Amino acid sequence: MQQKIVKSWFNNFINKSKSNKNNNNEVKIEHSKLYNRLPRLFRNLTFRTNQEYQYFREMLELAKKNGDDIFIESLKTTYFLLKVYSNHPVTFIDIHALFGVNFTTLILGHNNIYGDYTDPLLLECKEFKFPNTVRTLVIGNAFNLKLEIGMIPDSVTDLTILYGFAYEGFDWSKVMPRTLVSVTLPSYCRYSFKVGDLNHGLETLNLGVHHLQFHIVNGLFPSTLKYLKIGSGFDGVIDNDAFPMGLETLILHGFAKGCEIPQIPRSVKHVSYLNTNFARVSASLFSINLESLSMGELKSNLIEPNWLHNRLKKIELTHFNSAIVEGLFPDTVEELNIKSFNRQIEPHSLPKNLKILILSEFNHSILFGSFPEGLETLVMDSKFNQKIQKGHLPSTLKSLQLCGSLRDHQIELGSLPESLESLNINLYSYIENGLILPCKKLQSLEITGTNYKIPILENQLPKSLKVLKIPYLCYETLQSGVLEGLERIEVVYGIFLQTLLEYDFDPRCIPSTVHYLNTGARFNAVFLPDYQLPSALRTLVLVNQYSQQIPRNLLPTTLRKIFVPNTGILKDCIIPPFCSIINTRSLVI
Repeated sequence: MQQKIVKSWFNNFINKSKSNKNNNNEVKIEHSKLYNRLPRLFRNLTFRTNQEYQYFREMLELAKKNGDDIFIESLKTTYFLLKVYSNHPVTFIDIHALFGVNFTTLILGHNNIYGDYTDPLLLECKEFKFPNTVRTLVIGNAFNLKLEIGMIPDSVTDLTILYGFAYEGFDWSKVMPRTLVSVTLPSYCRYSFKVGDLNHGLETLNLGVHHLQFHIVNGLFPSTLKYLKIGSGFDGVIDNDAFPMGLETLILHGFAKGCEIPQIPRSVKHVSYLNTNFARVSASLFSINLESLSMGELKSNLIEPNWLHNRLKKIELTHFNSAIVEGLFPDTVEELNIKSFNRQIEPHSLPKNLKILILSEFNHSILFGSFPEGLETLVMDSKFNQKIQKGHLPSTLKSLQLCGSLRDHQIELGSLPESLESLNINLYSYIENGLILPCKKLQSLEITGTNYKIPILENQLPKSLKVLKIPYLCYETLQSGVLEGLERIEVVYGIFLQTLLEYDFDPRCIPSTVHYLNTGARFNAVFLPDYQLPSALRTLVLVNQYSQQIPRNLLPTTLRKIFVPNTGILKDCIIPPFCSIINTRSLVI
């Protein structure tokens, strides 16, 4: 239980510390009282400010004095963990001395996504060594260490470096442990690897190169490599046999003009060519065992006959807007995502075994036979506003997403197949006119357009429905009981009584079957005392504007998670024994 109350404890710790500041801004903490609530095991611990770090450090020092062990499995800091003295070199704080705990994951600093592609000033800390218990190590901006021999222990198997680490005389094979299984490097990495740098046993290599020129020769990559990503701007040379024969995933993003793609090993199952221009697109670019393909710009006049092998299952084309003809994509394809496509889909032109079709920009009339029988998921986002008639959609369809620009009466009654299990639609009027009632298997309904002050009436929702996500929910709808049977209710903006934000809310009107309840960003009703939320509830989300005190007995003993914008609203409330408290304002995403 203790590890589940970390967020609640830590935020309470900060709040109490702030309230005990004297006029000199010195923090006075009643250590004995706060220490009794310190968990002994932390699954994940994040510091975002130096103040948070200093508070926690004081508590750990007290724990050591009391002879207690505090275990931390994962530590993340996003501030400068450095001491700077005038006329003295920068020194790195010794993590061992500070914590004395067994880290398995250590994340320092952040990823500078707006980097100017210049090498940072490297910080020399020759005596510093990372703890030898760390298996996953991330070194980011604000921790621009000059990496030396012995600094990274052999325990590290997963290494990520998010700054320009290369310097004159740097030798990867001497500085890095030979135990690495996964390596991720920054988008502006300028180190040119040589044969022998990358250890046997390495399985994942993410080279985020930026205008990097070096020769990739046979033997550079270890035979154990399974995943290889070469980022944008590569301007070097790749030998024809440079890729290892056991490679399974190959991602090439943005080769410089004139770079040639070498022979692809037969073992490769997943290929991604983004921002890479080809003079011709032929089968030589793909292995015969290819299962998934992702490409950027693709024009039909560049495609050679039989360009894809008959084992392909998934295709994603970012910039494709050529006509689809029968045979363009093999019938083995089960998932097709063509984001920019906006042309008429002729009958029987799509693969016969297609299960998932995503058309983000599509806005053309649907023909009978445009979509194959067997299709289970159809997404037509953003711009689609064409008429849908009975027979346009396959009888096998399970998930339909139409959250674009549909207008009233564009979907004909009876046009939705009875097989439908999930529906995302932009107009509430389609619920009012009984469109979804014939969908006896419908379990999830999401309405993206406004439905302000419109109550849900009896016999508007199918009895099979379990999940409802809606912009606004009327309090009268809850009182009527028409939502009984739902297991998950997500409200985006709030539950309103007419136009009121604050009103008396009877918790007994929540359906007894609900497991998850999100009351919405603007919800601020007052829960009536002496009543309890349903015992089936496992997660309660109160976010943003909610500021009312939670009654003492509101939460059922079965509750497992409660999200609140301020833990102070729980001061009079009995917290269930196995309930986690998450402060939504402290979440790091």
